[in-house]
Amino acid sequence: MKVDPATGAPAVQTDPSDPTRVLEIPTGKNPRGIVVSSDDKRAYVMNFISRNVTVLDLSGSVEKVSATITSSALPTPGTAADRIQIGKELYNTSIGEFDPPSSGAPPITGRMSNNGWGSCAACHPFGLTDNVVWIFAAGPRRTVSQHADFVPGNAGVQRALNWSAIFDEVEDFEANIRGVSGGQGLIVQSDGITQDPNLGAFTPASGGRQQLKVRGVPAWDALKAFMVSGIRAPRSPASKNDPDVVAGRALFIANNCQNCHGGPLWTTSRVRATPPPDASLLSAGQLIAELRDVGTFDPKAPNEIRATALPPLGAAGFNPPSLLSIFAFPQTFFHNGSADSLDAVMQNVAHRSAGTNGVDGLQSATRRQQLIKFLQSIDADSQAIAPAAPGALSSVSAASYTDSEVAPESFVAGFGSGLAPQALSATSLPLPVVLAGSTVSELDSAGVLRLSPLFFVSGGQINFLVPPGTAAGPATVLVQTASGATATGTLQIAPVAPGLFTANGNGQGAPAATAIRVGSDSSQTPVTVFQCGPTAGSCTPVPIDLSAGTVYLTLYGTGIRNRTSLDNVRATIGNAETPVLFAGPQGSFVGLDQVNLAIPSSLAGRGEIDLLLKVDGKNANTVKLNVK
Repeated sequence: MKVDPATGAPAVQTDPSDPTRVLEIPTGKNPRGIVVSSDDKRAYVMNFISRNVTVLDLSGSVEKVSATITSSALPTPGTAADRIQIGKELYNTSIGEFDPPSSGAPPITGRMSNNGWGSCAACHPFGLTDNVVWIFAAGPRRTVSQHADFVPGNAGVQRALNWSAIFDEVEDFEANIRGVSGGQGLIVQSDGITQDPNLGAFTPASGGRQQLKVRGVPAWDALKAFMVSGIRAPRSPASKNDPDVVAGRALFIANNCQNCHGGPLWTTSRVRATPPPDASLLSAGQLIAELRDVGTFDPKAPNEIRATALPPLGAAGFNPPSLLSIFAFPQTFFHNGSADSLDAVMQNVAHRSAGTNGVDGLQSATRRQQLIKFLQSIDADSQAIAPAAPGALSSVSAASYTDSEVAPESFVAGFGSGLAPQALSATSLPLPVVLAGSTVSELDSAGVLRLSPLFFVSGGQINFLVPPGTAAGPATVLVQTASGATATGTLQIAPVAPGLFTANGNGQGAPAATAIRVGSDSSQTPVTVFQCGPTAGSCTPVPIDLSAGTVYLTLYGTGIRNRTSLDNVRATIGNAETPVLFAGPQGSFVGLDQVNLAIPSSLAGRGEIDLLLKVDGKNANTVKLNVK
């Protein structure tokens, strides 16, 4: 555009080589600002990515570049800094220029969006946030700043991504390049140029795939390097020594805000499994154990809609956002922007009391303002507040109540404190992996993380199933609660770990068994195996009459089904070898096994005797029968 200095009339400049096109003047990469000299003869363009200034000659009939001035040296090619710089370049471009697929071929361009429609930086200026709530496939989502996706410089410590924890790798945003920005994307097939259609949020893993390259560096690897090491957290102007800030920090700790917003990222959200995650970790496409329900979801809110027209995600809670440099992102809070100030955030009682199981320690407006002042002071110089140390979790077979070994697909009872805010039993199948906001995860000896199906939770006890496929060897168990509190312990996993349920529920005494008597005429009548008094632990074996037919006993247990063969399941009753007729899954109840055997008639009159079951050479807990 040129303006006639005499009349002020503007005129569009055309390209001398092609009068059908507007004149385009090439500058450096990512021009951010322009200054025109006082005599209108020169212009200076600051190029953010290429680190130089383009000088434009405005005096002639056609404006043109007259010089390029380096403002700062670019990193040495091949260095870590160069990789970060390439990632920064890709982050800030809506076009992208990539290495040609073969020598002599033209560069590959235009893969970042459809006709330059958008770049990463369009919503994440400087890697941060535009504070806008956009309608995505998951629902309304305020743009999440990416300065706290990783501990700076450490790609091994990463939060789950997006408000609903729908991604576990930054490379998963390939879906946004393709689906939101309309680009062809960066993940390609073996020919180095054709878009790879095999793309998913979690499976297959997106990282380490065949990618377009820039100056020999894989594009997504460079983008990740920029996100890990190239995005700076804004520095707060607030003094860390302000008395209200100091008081607010104490209130933060006293109300257990660190249970969700603690640690170096100021969020406890983490990617805990090596991609791709086990299917048990996912529910409705979310890393379900990372979500916290703190009363911020209202399905009736006018903007709670999804781009897919399905009901919005949010009922299970949200991925706790980072509080790092929150002062720099005012006026739009929560996933859908429903709060327009930190004061409005603090009006949500369920949210502010989530760390104390509903006990509201922030009823005072003065205290809330002190806490807000502390929040506004948080930046990279703030001393991180670690979540409370995990409590102890002691786990045993829910049948035998021994802590030696448990098997995949077996019942386990875990004991601790603060394991759930209330007592609640599962009421449907498949069993839930979240119950009263609590989850149980197991990291096995093969390094695979899985969530356990849950039977029952309470403050002091949590009953769960060892997930199928759990590898033999030591496993780490982690309980995460709705308040963000945790408890941890260990299990020793073995292919089989037989345990028998007992009537007293402690692994001792009479088995929780059933029996039938088959008469000589093939008639069948039930036989009582145990009886219980009015108090806990009062169950005793009932004398069983063997004179009127064969009595078949059905024992119920767990940790048996993975036995190598029926021949390797042995039973002795009163030291008498007893043939086992069946040993395997009970069929109707998850994790429940059963063993069928006939009580030898030679045991008549023996009274109270021991029953010992051995599976693949491993003994179950000894139980007692009474034979009349």
